[in-house]
This record gives sequence, structure tokens and C-alpha cells, in this order.
Amino acid sequence: MSSQRAQRPNVESTASSRFYDGISRLLTRETFSFMFDHELKHALRTQDFLTLVVITAEREWRGLLVAAEERIVKELGRLLAGDLRETDLLSRTSDGVLSLLLLGVDLERARGVIDRVVEQIRRSELSRTLLISVGAACCPTHARGAEGLSAEASLRRRCEPSGGLN
Repeated sequence: MSSQRAQRPNVESTASSRFYDGISRLLTRETFSFMFDHELKHALRTQDFLTLVVITAEREWRGLLVAAEERIVKELGRLLAGDLRETDLLSRTSDGVLSLLLLGVDLERARGVIDRVVEQIRRSELSRTLLISVGAACCPTHARGAEGLSAEASLRRRCEPSGGLN
């Protein structure tokens, strides 16, 4: 049922330029935030699952881990967007962070999506220069609000300072 509600508009259309970044084709932060709140309320009302996946891209700079540049994160988003359902919502939500919202998906089913995302990143050139961390949290299993889900997903990601993908 939820797959019928949140169809992405045609990214090429002029009207959708308010909702999508023209270059990366990721949802704008404002649109993602609005849709996240809307879909979270819907999931709670219908007692359906919703999973937030947080993908953090970092690189080493002078012995420190720093957030990947915006253009790199957008490239990562473009790479991942091709393998998602029409109902999945993807956005660059902060420095070095992509957020993916899986509607009607519990954490167990989200693991399959996460595995595909991780494998796609591993096959790309980006995996050679970035440290990618992935975390996920599910509503209502881990939290019932946007802030709680975001915090839980961020806590669940693991960083491996020596590099590589985890």
C-alpha cells in the first residue's frame, strides 16, 4: 500500500526541481525532512514499518577522519539511487551523510537493501578513497520519532578507522 503513495515525480520536470537537486537527483534536505515526518506519522497511524538507513562517507586528511566533500557524497548518492525502489527516499542530509528512508520495510528486510548498497559501494571507485559507515533504525522497533530514529541509526553505525567498508 505504501508503495503507491510516495511515487517520485519525474526528475526531469520543472516542477520537481524544487524537490530534487538538479545535479545529483537526490531529494533536497527540506523535502526529505518533510517526507520523513509525513511518512513517520503515516507508519505510526497504520502500524507499518519504516526504516531509516544512514550512510556516512568520510576520508582521511592529515591523520584525521573528516566528512567527504559534497560532490563526493552526491556522487555516492547517484550511485545508490539507481538500485532503489521508486518509493525509497534518498537525500544528502548533512556533511558526509546520506539518509535513505525505506517505507514499509522492517529492519530484517532492510538488511538485504543495506547489503546491496554496501556491495555496490565496494564495486565502485569510491570505496578506495572513502571510509563508509552504515547504520539503520526501524520505527517502531527502535524509536517512534524522527529525532530518535536518526539518533539510533547514527549510534548503530560502526566506524573502522583503518579504512574499508563496514
